[in-house]
Amino acid sequence: MFKLNKDNRTLLLYWSLPLVLFALQLVYTTNSTNQIRYEELAESVRNVWWLQNGTIYDGVSSNVGWYGTLLLVYKFFGFSIFTAKYFRLVLSLISLICLAAVLKKYLGEKKAIIPLLAIGISPTLLFFNTLQSSFGTDLQYIPICIFLILQNFQKNFSSLLRQALLGATIMVAWMSYPTFVFYIPVLGILYLRQIKSLSMHRKTKNIVITTISFVTPFVLVLLALKDRQLLFFDEKTKSGIFRGAGNFTFSINTFIENFGHTIADVTSKPNSYYYEVVQGDFSLIIPLLSLISILTLSIYLIAKSKNFRFVLALSWTVLLLNLMVANFTSDPSGQFGIRRETASLAAIYSIFVIVWLWVLKHSFKNSQIKNLLIGILLLVPLHHVIVYPINLGSLGNPSPYKYSHIFSQFGTPDKSLNPLVNIAKTQDLKLSCTDSSGKSAYCRYVEAYAAVAGYCSWNNIDCHQILGYDNKTEKFIPLTTKLWEDYYWEH
Repeated sequence: MFKLNKDNRTLLLYWSLPLVLFALQLVYTTNSTNQIRYEELAESVRNVWWLQNGTIYDGVSSNVGWYGTLLLVYKFFGFSIFTAKYFRLVLSLISLICLAAVLKKYLGEKKAIIPLLAIGISPTLLFFNTLQSSFGTDLQYIPICIFLILQNFQKNFSSLLRQALLGATIMVAWMSYPTFVFYIPVLGILYLRQIKSLSMHRKTKNIVITTISFVTPFVLVLLALKDRQLLFFDEKTKSGIFRGAGNFTFSINTFIENFGHTIADVTSKPNSYYYEVVQGDFSLIIPLLSLISILTLSIYLIAKSKNFRFVLALSWTVLLLNLMVANFTSDPSGQFGIRRETASLAAIYSIFVIVWLWVLKHSFKNSQIKNLLIGILLLVPLHHVIVYPINLGSLGNPSPYKYSHIFSQFGTPDKSLNPLVNIAKTQDLKLSCTDSSGKSAYCRYVEAYAAVAGYCSWNNIDCHQILGYDNKTEKFIPLTTKLWEDYYWEH
């Protein structure tokens, strides 16, 4: 009979952990299909349909990396109302495997188990991964980028292929969620450090390949758009690509208010836009001791340890850049919070990894101090395990951002979409909204129109016209993207 030795058992245990973490995310995702939010419909359906028609809905709806990726998924694999949710689930598995590979490379299997567990069941990561919007996608893409950067660049074809994939992934991630910009300087430093030992010829060749692959996704998007100027700056929304809906404003009051919202999100009761977890990453007071210890020890290590100084300095660079720039950004929702500061959270977990490794490797004169520090750091994954069922149970609660028009007519969003598609298959679909008395009432047609039109197109189904009741003419009119491009109907 085949028996595993101790090393193989450890290896098997370690590589089973990403699958366990993926299963925990799967449970979260499958328990989040009871409703759909406005931003989810906008980001995963409406804006994808607009991109297919060669334009963007408006300057705020400019996360074209996310829309373009979903458009490819829909065209190749078909569309349902929750396809984007399951795409994020697949992306989370890839991200977890890359994260596990990076941690194993530098910590070894045993030492990497706790950091992998702590990051993999982060309450913020778990929740954002259930959304169909691009919120928090930077947390999924950054382990993939780091994995690609830290590979051996000595081999010829395979290394060039990885670098081409690296450049394209960074641009897609940045075009998907503007917060990714805070990682780019650090990724650039890591990349240059990785190729510094190569000859000038190889170094130049690598940089050219990576740069071309970085620019290519952006160029492809520009070629696909009819009105490229709208992508860069929309006069009506005063926004465009890489900016989202926020505007930079150098105001101390704005900084204090925003920073307060972020601290509340991660340490107490979350209260910001689209952040609906009950318990954040450092809530319930206990893990605050861990957070303070992590940050304090990291500053000590920057001053005292040459081995850890470089990585810690990079992590602090991301943290401070994100804090200083994001917190000076005004938020149209009036509810600034962690969704704009996910890079800060990634930096904190990076610091946690380094501090954990140092504590395990350092020879303390007093072993009790070492055990105490290990115990303090273990509070982070312990906290995440405790709050997992609490946050999971809250997924069934009605969201304050729930889309109540049309997509809640027959219970769940998918059950509400199917009857509309079935009508469109046999006859013209007439979208209208009525109040309790049966009179015509206002509702948004744009997301329902995009969902039905997209469903038919992406699933290769022949459908009839989709009409909407126009209060201006008091009759049904054919719906097209141009009605909203021309602002005939309000956005």
